[in-house]
Amino acid sequence: MPSCGGPGPAIDTWVSARTGAELVAIGLGVAVLALLALGIPMWLESRRLRRDLAAARGRLGRIPQGLPVGSLAPEFSVPDGHGGTLTLSSLLARGRPVALVFTLAGCGPCEPMLPELRRLQTIAADRLTIALVGISTFERYDRARARHGEGLSLADATREDPALQDELDELIEVLHVYDVHRSPAAVIVRPAGTIGSVPVDGRPAIEAVLRREIDGAVALPGAPLSAIGWMLFRGRSTRP
Repeated sequence: MPSCGGPGPAIDTWVSARTGAELVAIGLGVAVLALLALGIPMWLESRRLRRDLAAARGRLGRIPQGLPVGSLAPEFSVPDGHGGTLTLSSLLARGRPVALVFTLAGCGPCEPMLPELRRLQTIAADRLTIALVGISTFERYDRARARHGEGLSLADATREDPALQDELDELIEVLHVYDVHRSPAAVIVRPAGTIGSVPVDGRPAIEAVLRREIDGAVALPGAPLSAIGWMLFRGRSTRP
């Protein structure tokens, strides 16, 4: 009977029996297998890392930003846009809740809100103190654009006006201590000087927080100020 075992052909004999095209194809196949052997574990590890990163971001997203409600609100001092200084102490001295609305030069969504916020500052003054923190940076940038054109970038404006850069640096430090990461944003401070809300950002959320604070204040005789104020705030008018 023929034997089923025994040594195979010598490697040089086997190679010499192959054509050049066969050897190239075999070499490419071996290279592909080697790459797969290396690449598949790397791909699996990369997918695992992406999954872990997404999970970590999800956990971070569920952690509220801002200082804890009830904690002491940090003092700050920034230009008020009228040659004076805006401080938390001066705002709290009025004895009302304070809405810190953070605005930043170069913030596109801030600009359309400013006229309405200024009107609401007056309308709701007996219920809520609305402070535009950072408004000076906005106005300095507007003055620079008035001199050089609307296309003036914030970077060019700060090079021309180093004081603007100084104010921006001060404002960013205030945002940092309040753990606020976007603009526009708002946070409520209670008359006792404690944080009254988590920070919110964007026009709809800011409007909701301001309205909650105004509606929650003690009503005055006659038509509630909140109704009148919010009709004006939304650009409407009313008759008594």
